[in-house]
Amino acid sequence: MTYLISRFLSPETAEQTKRQLFDAEWEDGLDSFALHERDADKDAHLVKKNFQTDIDSTELFEGVDSNKEFLDFTCPVRSTQPLFTKTETGGYYRSHWDDVNNGQFSTTIFLSDPKDYEGGELALYIRGKEEKFKLEPGWGITYETGTPHEVKNVTSGERFVSVFWTTSMIWDIEALREYRYWNMMIKRYDPKFVYDNVTDFANCLHNHFSLKADRIWRLFHHTHQEVPPHHH
Repeated sequence: MTYLISRFLSPETAEQTKRQLFDAEWEDGLDSFALHERDADKDAHLVKKNFQTDIDSTELFEGVDSNKEFLDFTCPVRSTQPLFTKTETGGYYRSHWDDVNNGQFSTTIFLSDPKDYEGGELALYIRGKEEKFKLEPGWGITYETGTPHEVKNVTSGERFVSVFWTTSMIWDIEALREYRYWNMMIKRYDPKFVYDNVTDFANCLHNHFSLKADRIWRLFHHTHQEVPPHHH
C-alpha cells in the first residue's frame, strides 16, 4: 500500500479549524516554492497559484497523534509544522513531487466540504496511473514523499487543506513495507498466555512474526534514540 486514507479530525474540529483560516493573514504560496536555477527566468505562477498561512496547530496534531492508522503506516519520529493552504477559483498546483529533505511521507488533510468547491482534486501518480482524491472534512491522505502529484484547477469556490511531512523511524521504505506486512500477520494470530516449553513459544505464529517485526525495529531504532517520541 503506497498511500493511506484516514480520519484525523472530527467534522466539527475540521470546520472550527477552517473558520480560523477566514481571519488568517495569507501570503503567496510561492513563498515556499523554489525555482531551479535553470528556470530562474520563468513565471513561477505557471506552476503554483495558491495562498498559505500558519495558525495554531494544537488540535490538528492532537488528531495526528491519536490516529493509530497513521502511526502504524508511517512509524513517525517527527512531523513538520503544518502549512495551511487556500486555493481559490482559478488556482492550482501543477505536477511536482515534494522535496526529498521533507521526510518519507506527505500528508494532506482536507478541511473544506467537497460540495463547497469544484475541481481541486489531489491527483497522485500511483501504480502507473493517475488517481484523484477529494475527501470529506477532517479526512487526510498520507503518501510516500516523491510520489508525483498535482492539485487540479479549482473551477469554483475555495479549497482549504493542511499539509505536513513526516520522518519515519524506519527510514528505508522497503524495510518499512516489510515491517507493516509482519505487523499485519501478527494480528492474524493470537498468542497463548502461557507456553509449556520454549519450542512451542518460538513456533507460535504470532511470536514468529513478532520476532521478524522486532528485528526491523531494532535495526532502525538505534539511529533515532536521541529523538523524543513523535510528535512535531
